[in-house]
Amino acid sequence: MALFYIISILVVAVLAILYQVELNYDPLLASASVTLMRNREDSFKYATNIPQYEKWTLMISAAEEVNKSRLSMGKTFNLYSDIPLIGRQVIPTKVVVYKPYHRLDLQTHAKFLEMRISMNFTDKLRDDFPFTKLDCSIHSKRRSLLYYSTVVQGLRFVLRQQLRGSLLNMKLFLQT
Repeated sequence: MALFYIISILVVAVLAILYQVELNYDPLLASASVTLMRNREDSFKYATNIPQYEKWTLMISAAEEVNKSRLSMGKTFNLYSDIPLIGRQVIPTKVVVYKPYHRLDLQTHAKFLEMRISMNFTDKLRDDFPFTKLDCSIHSKRRSLLYYSTVVQGLRFVLRQQLRGSLLNMKLFLQT
């Protein structure tokens, strides 16, 4: 019985240490790129139309603006995600970087999904036809080593698949 208590105390101590130790960077959860057969302005307008996110993103089932202002730094909105066995979750989101037609960064403030989503748009030209390369990355804002070694590893797999599928959907919608 004493051995059980010693092991329990050691496990709790290790978990407490892992919780306290933080990484010195925001861990990358997923990244993907897509080539959109539209110019940068059209691609950016489509990707920044927040109420339409549910049409092309696999992770978002609904989106609503909290304030009805134009898209700019500091704008807030709620994204909704339907998670199996848990139900609909509200993901409060804020625009933290806004460079029209070049970059958009969103910061989420959900319990377990505190992330920064970055979208970078660059012009490309092929056979005199303009198109856009969209680079998208998702970084975790939580830096706890315990969070990284448990939750992040499973979350990475899911988010990579979701991000690739979402970017493919965006590409298909923009081609029609």
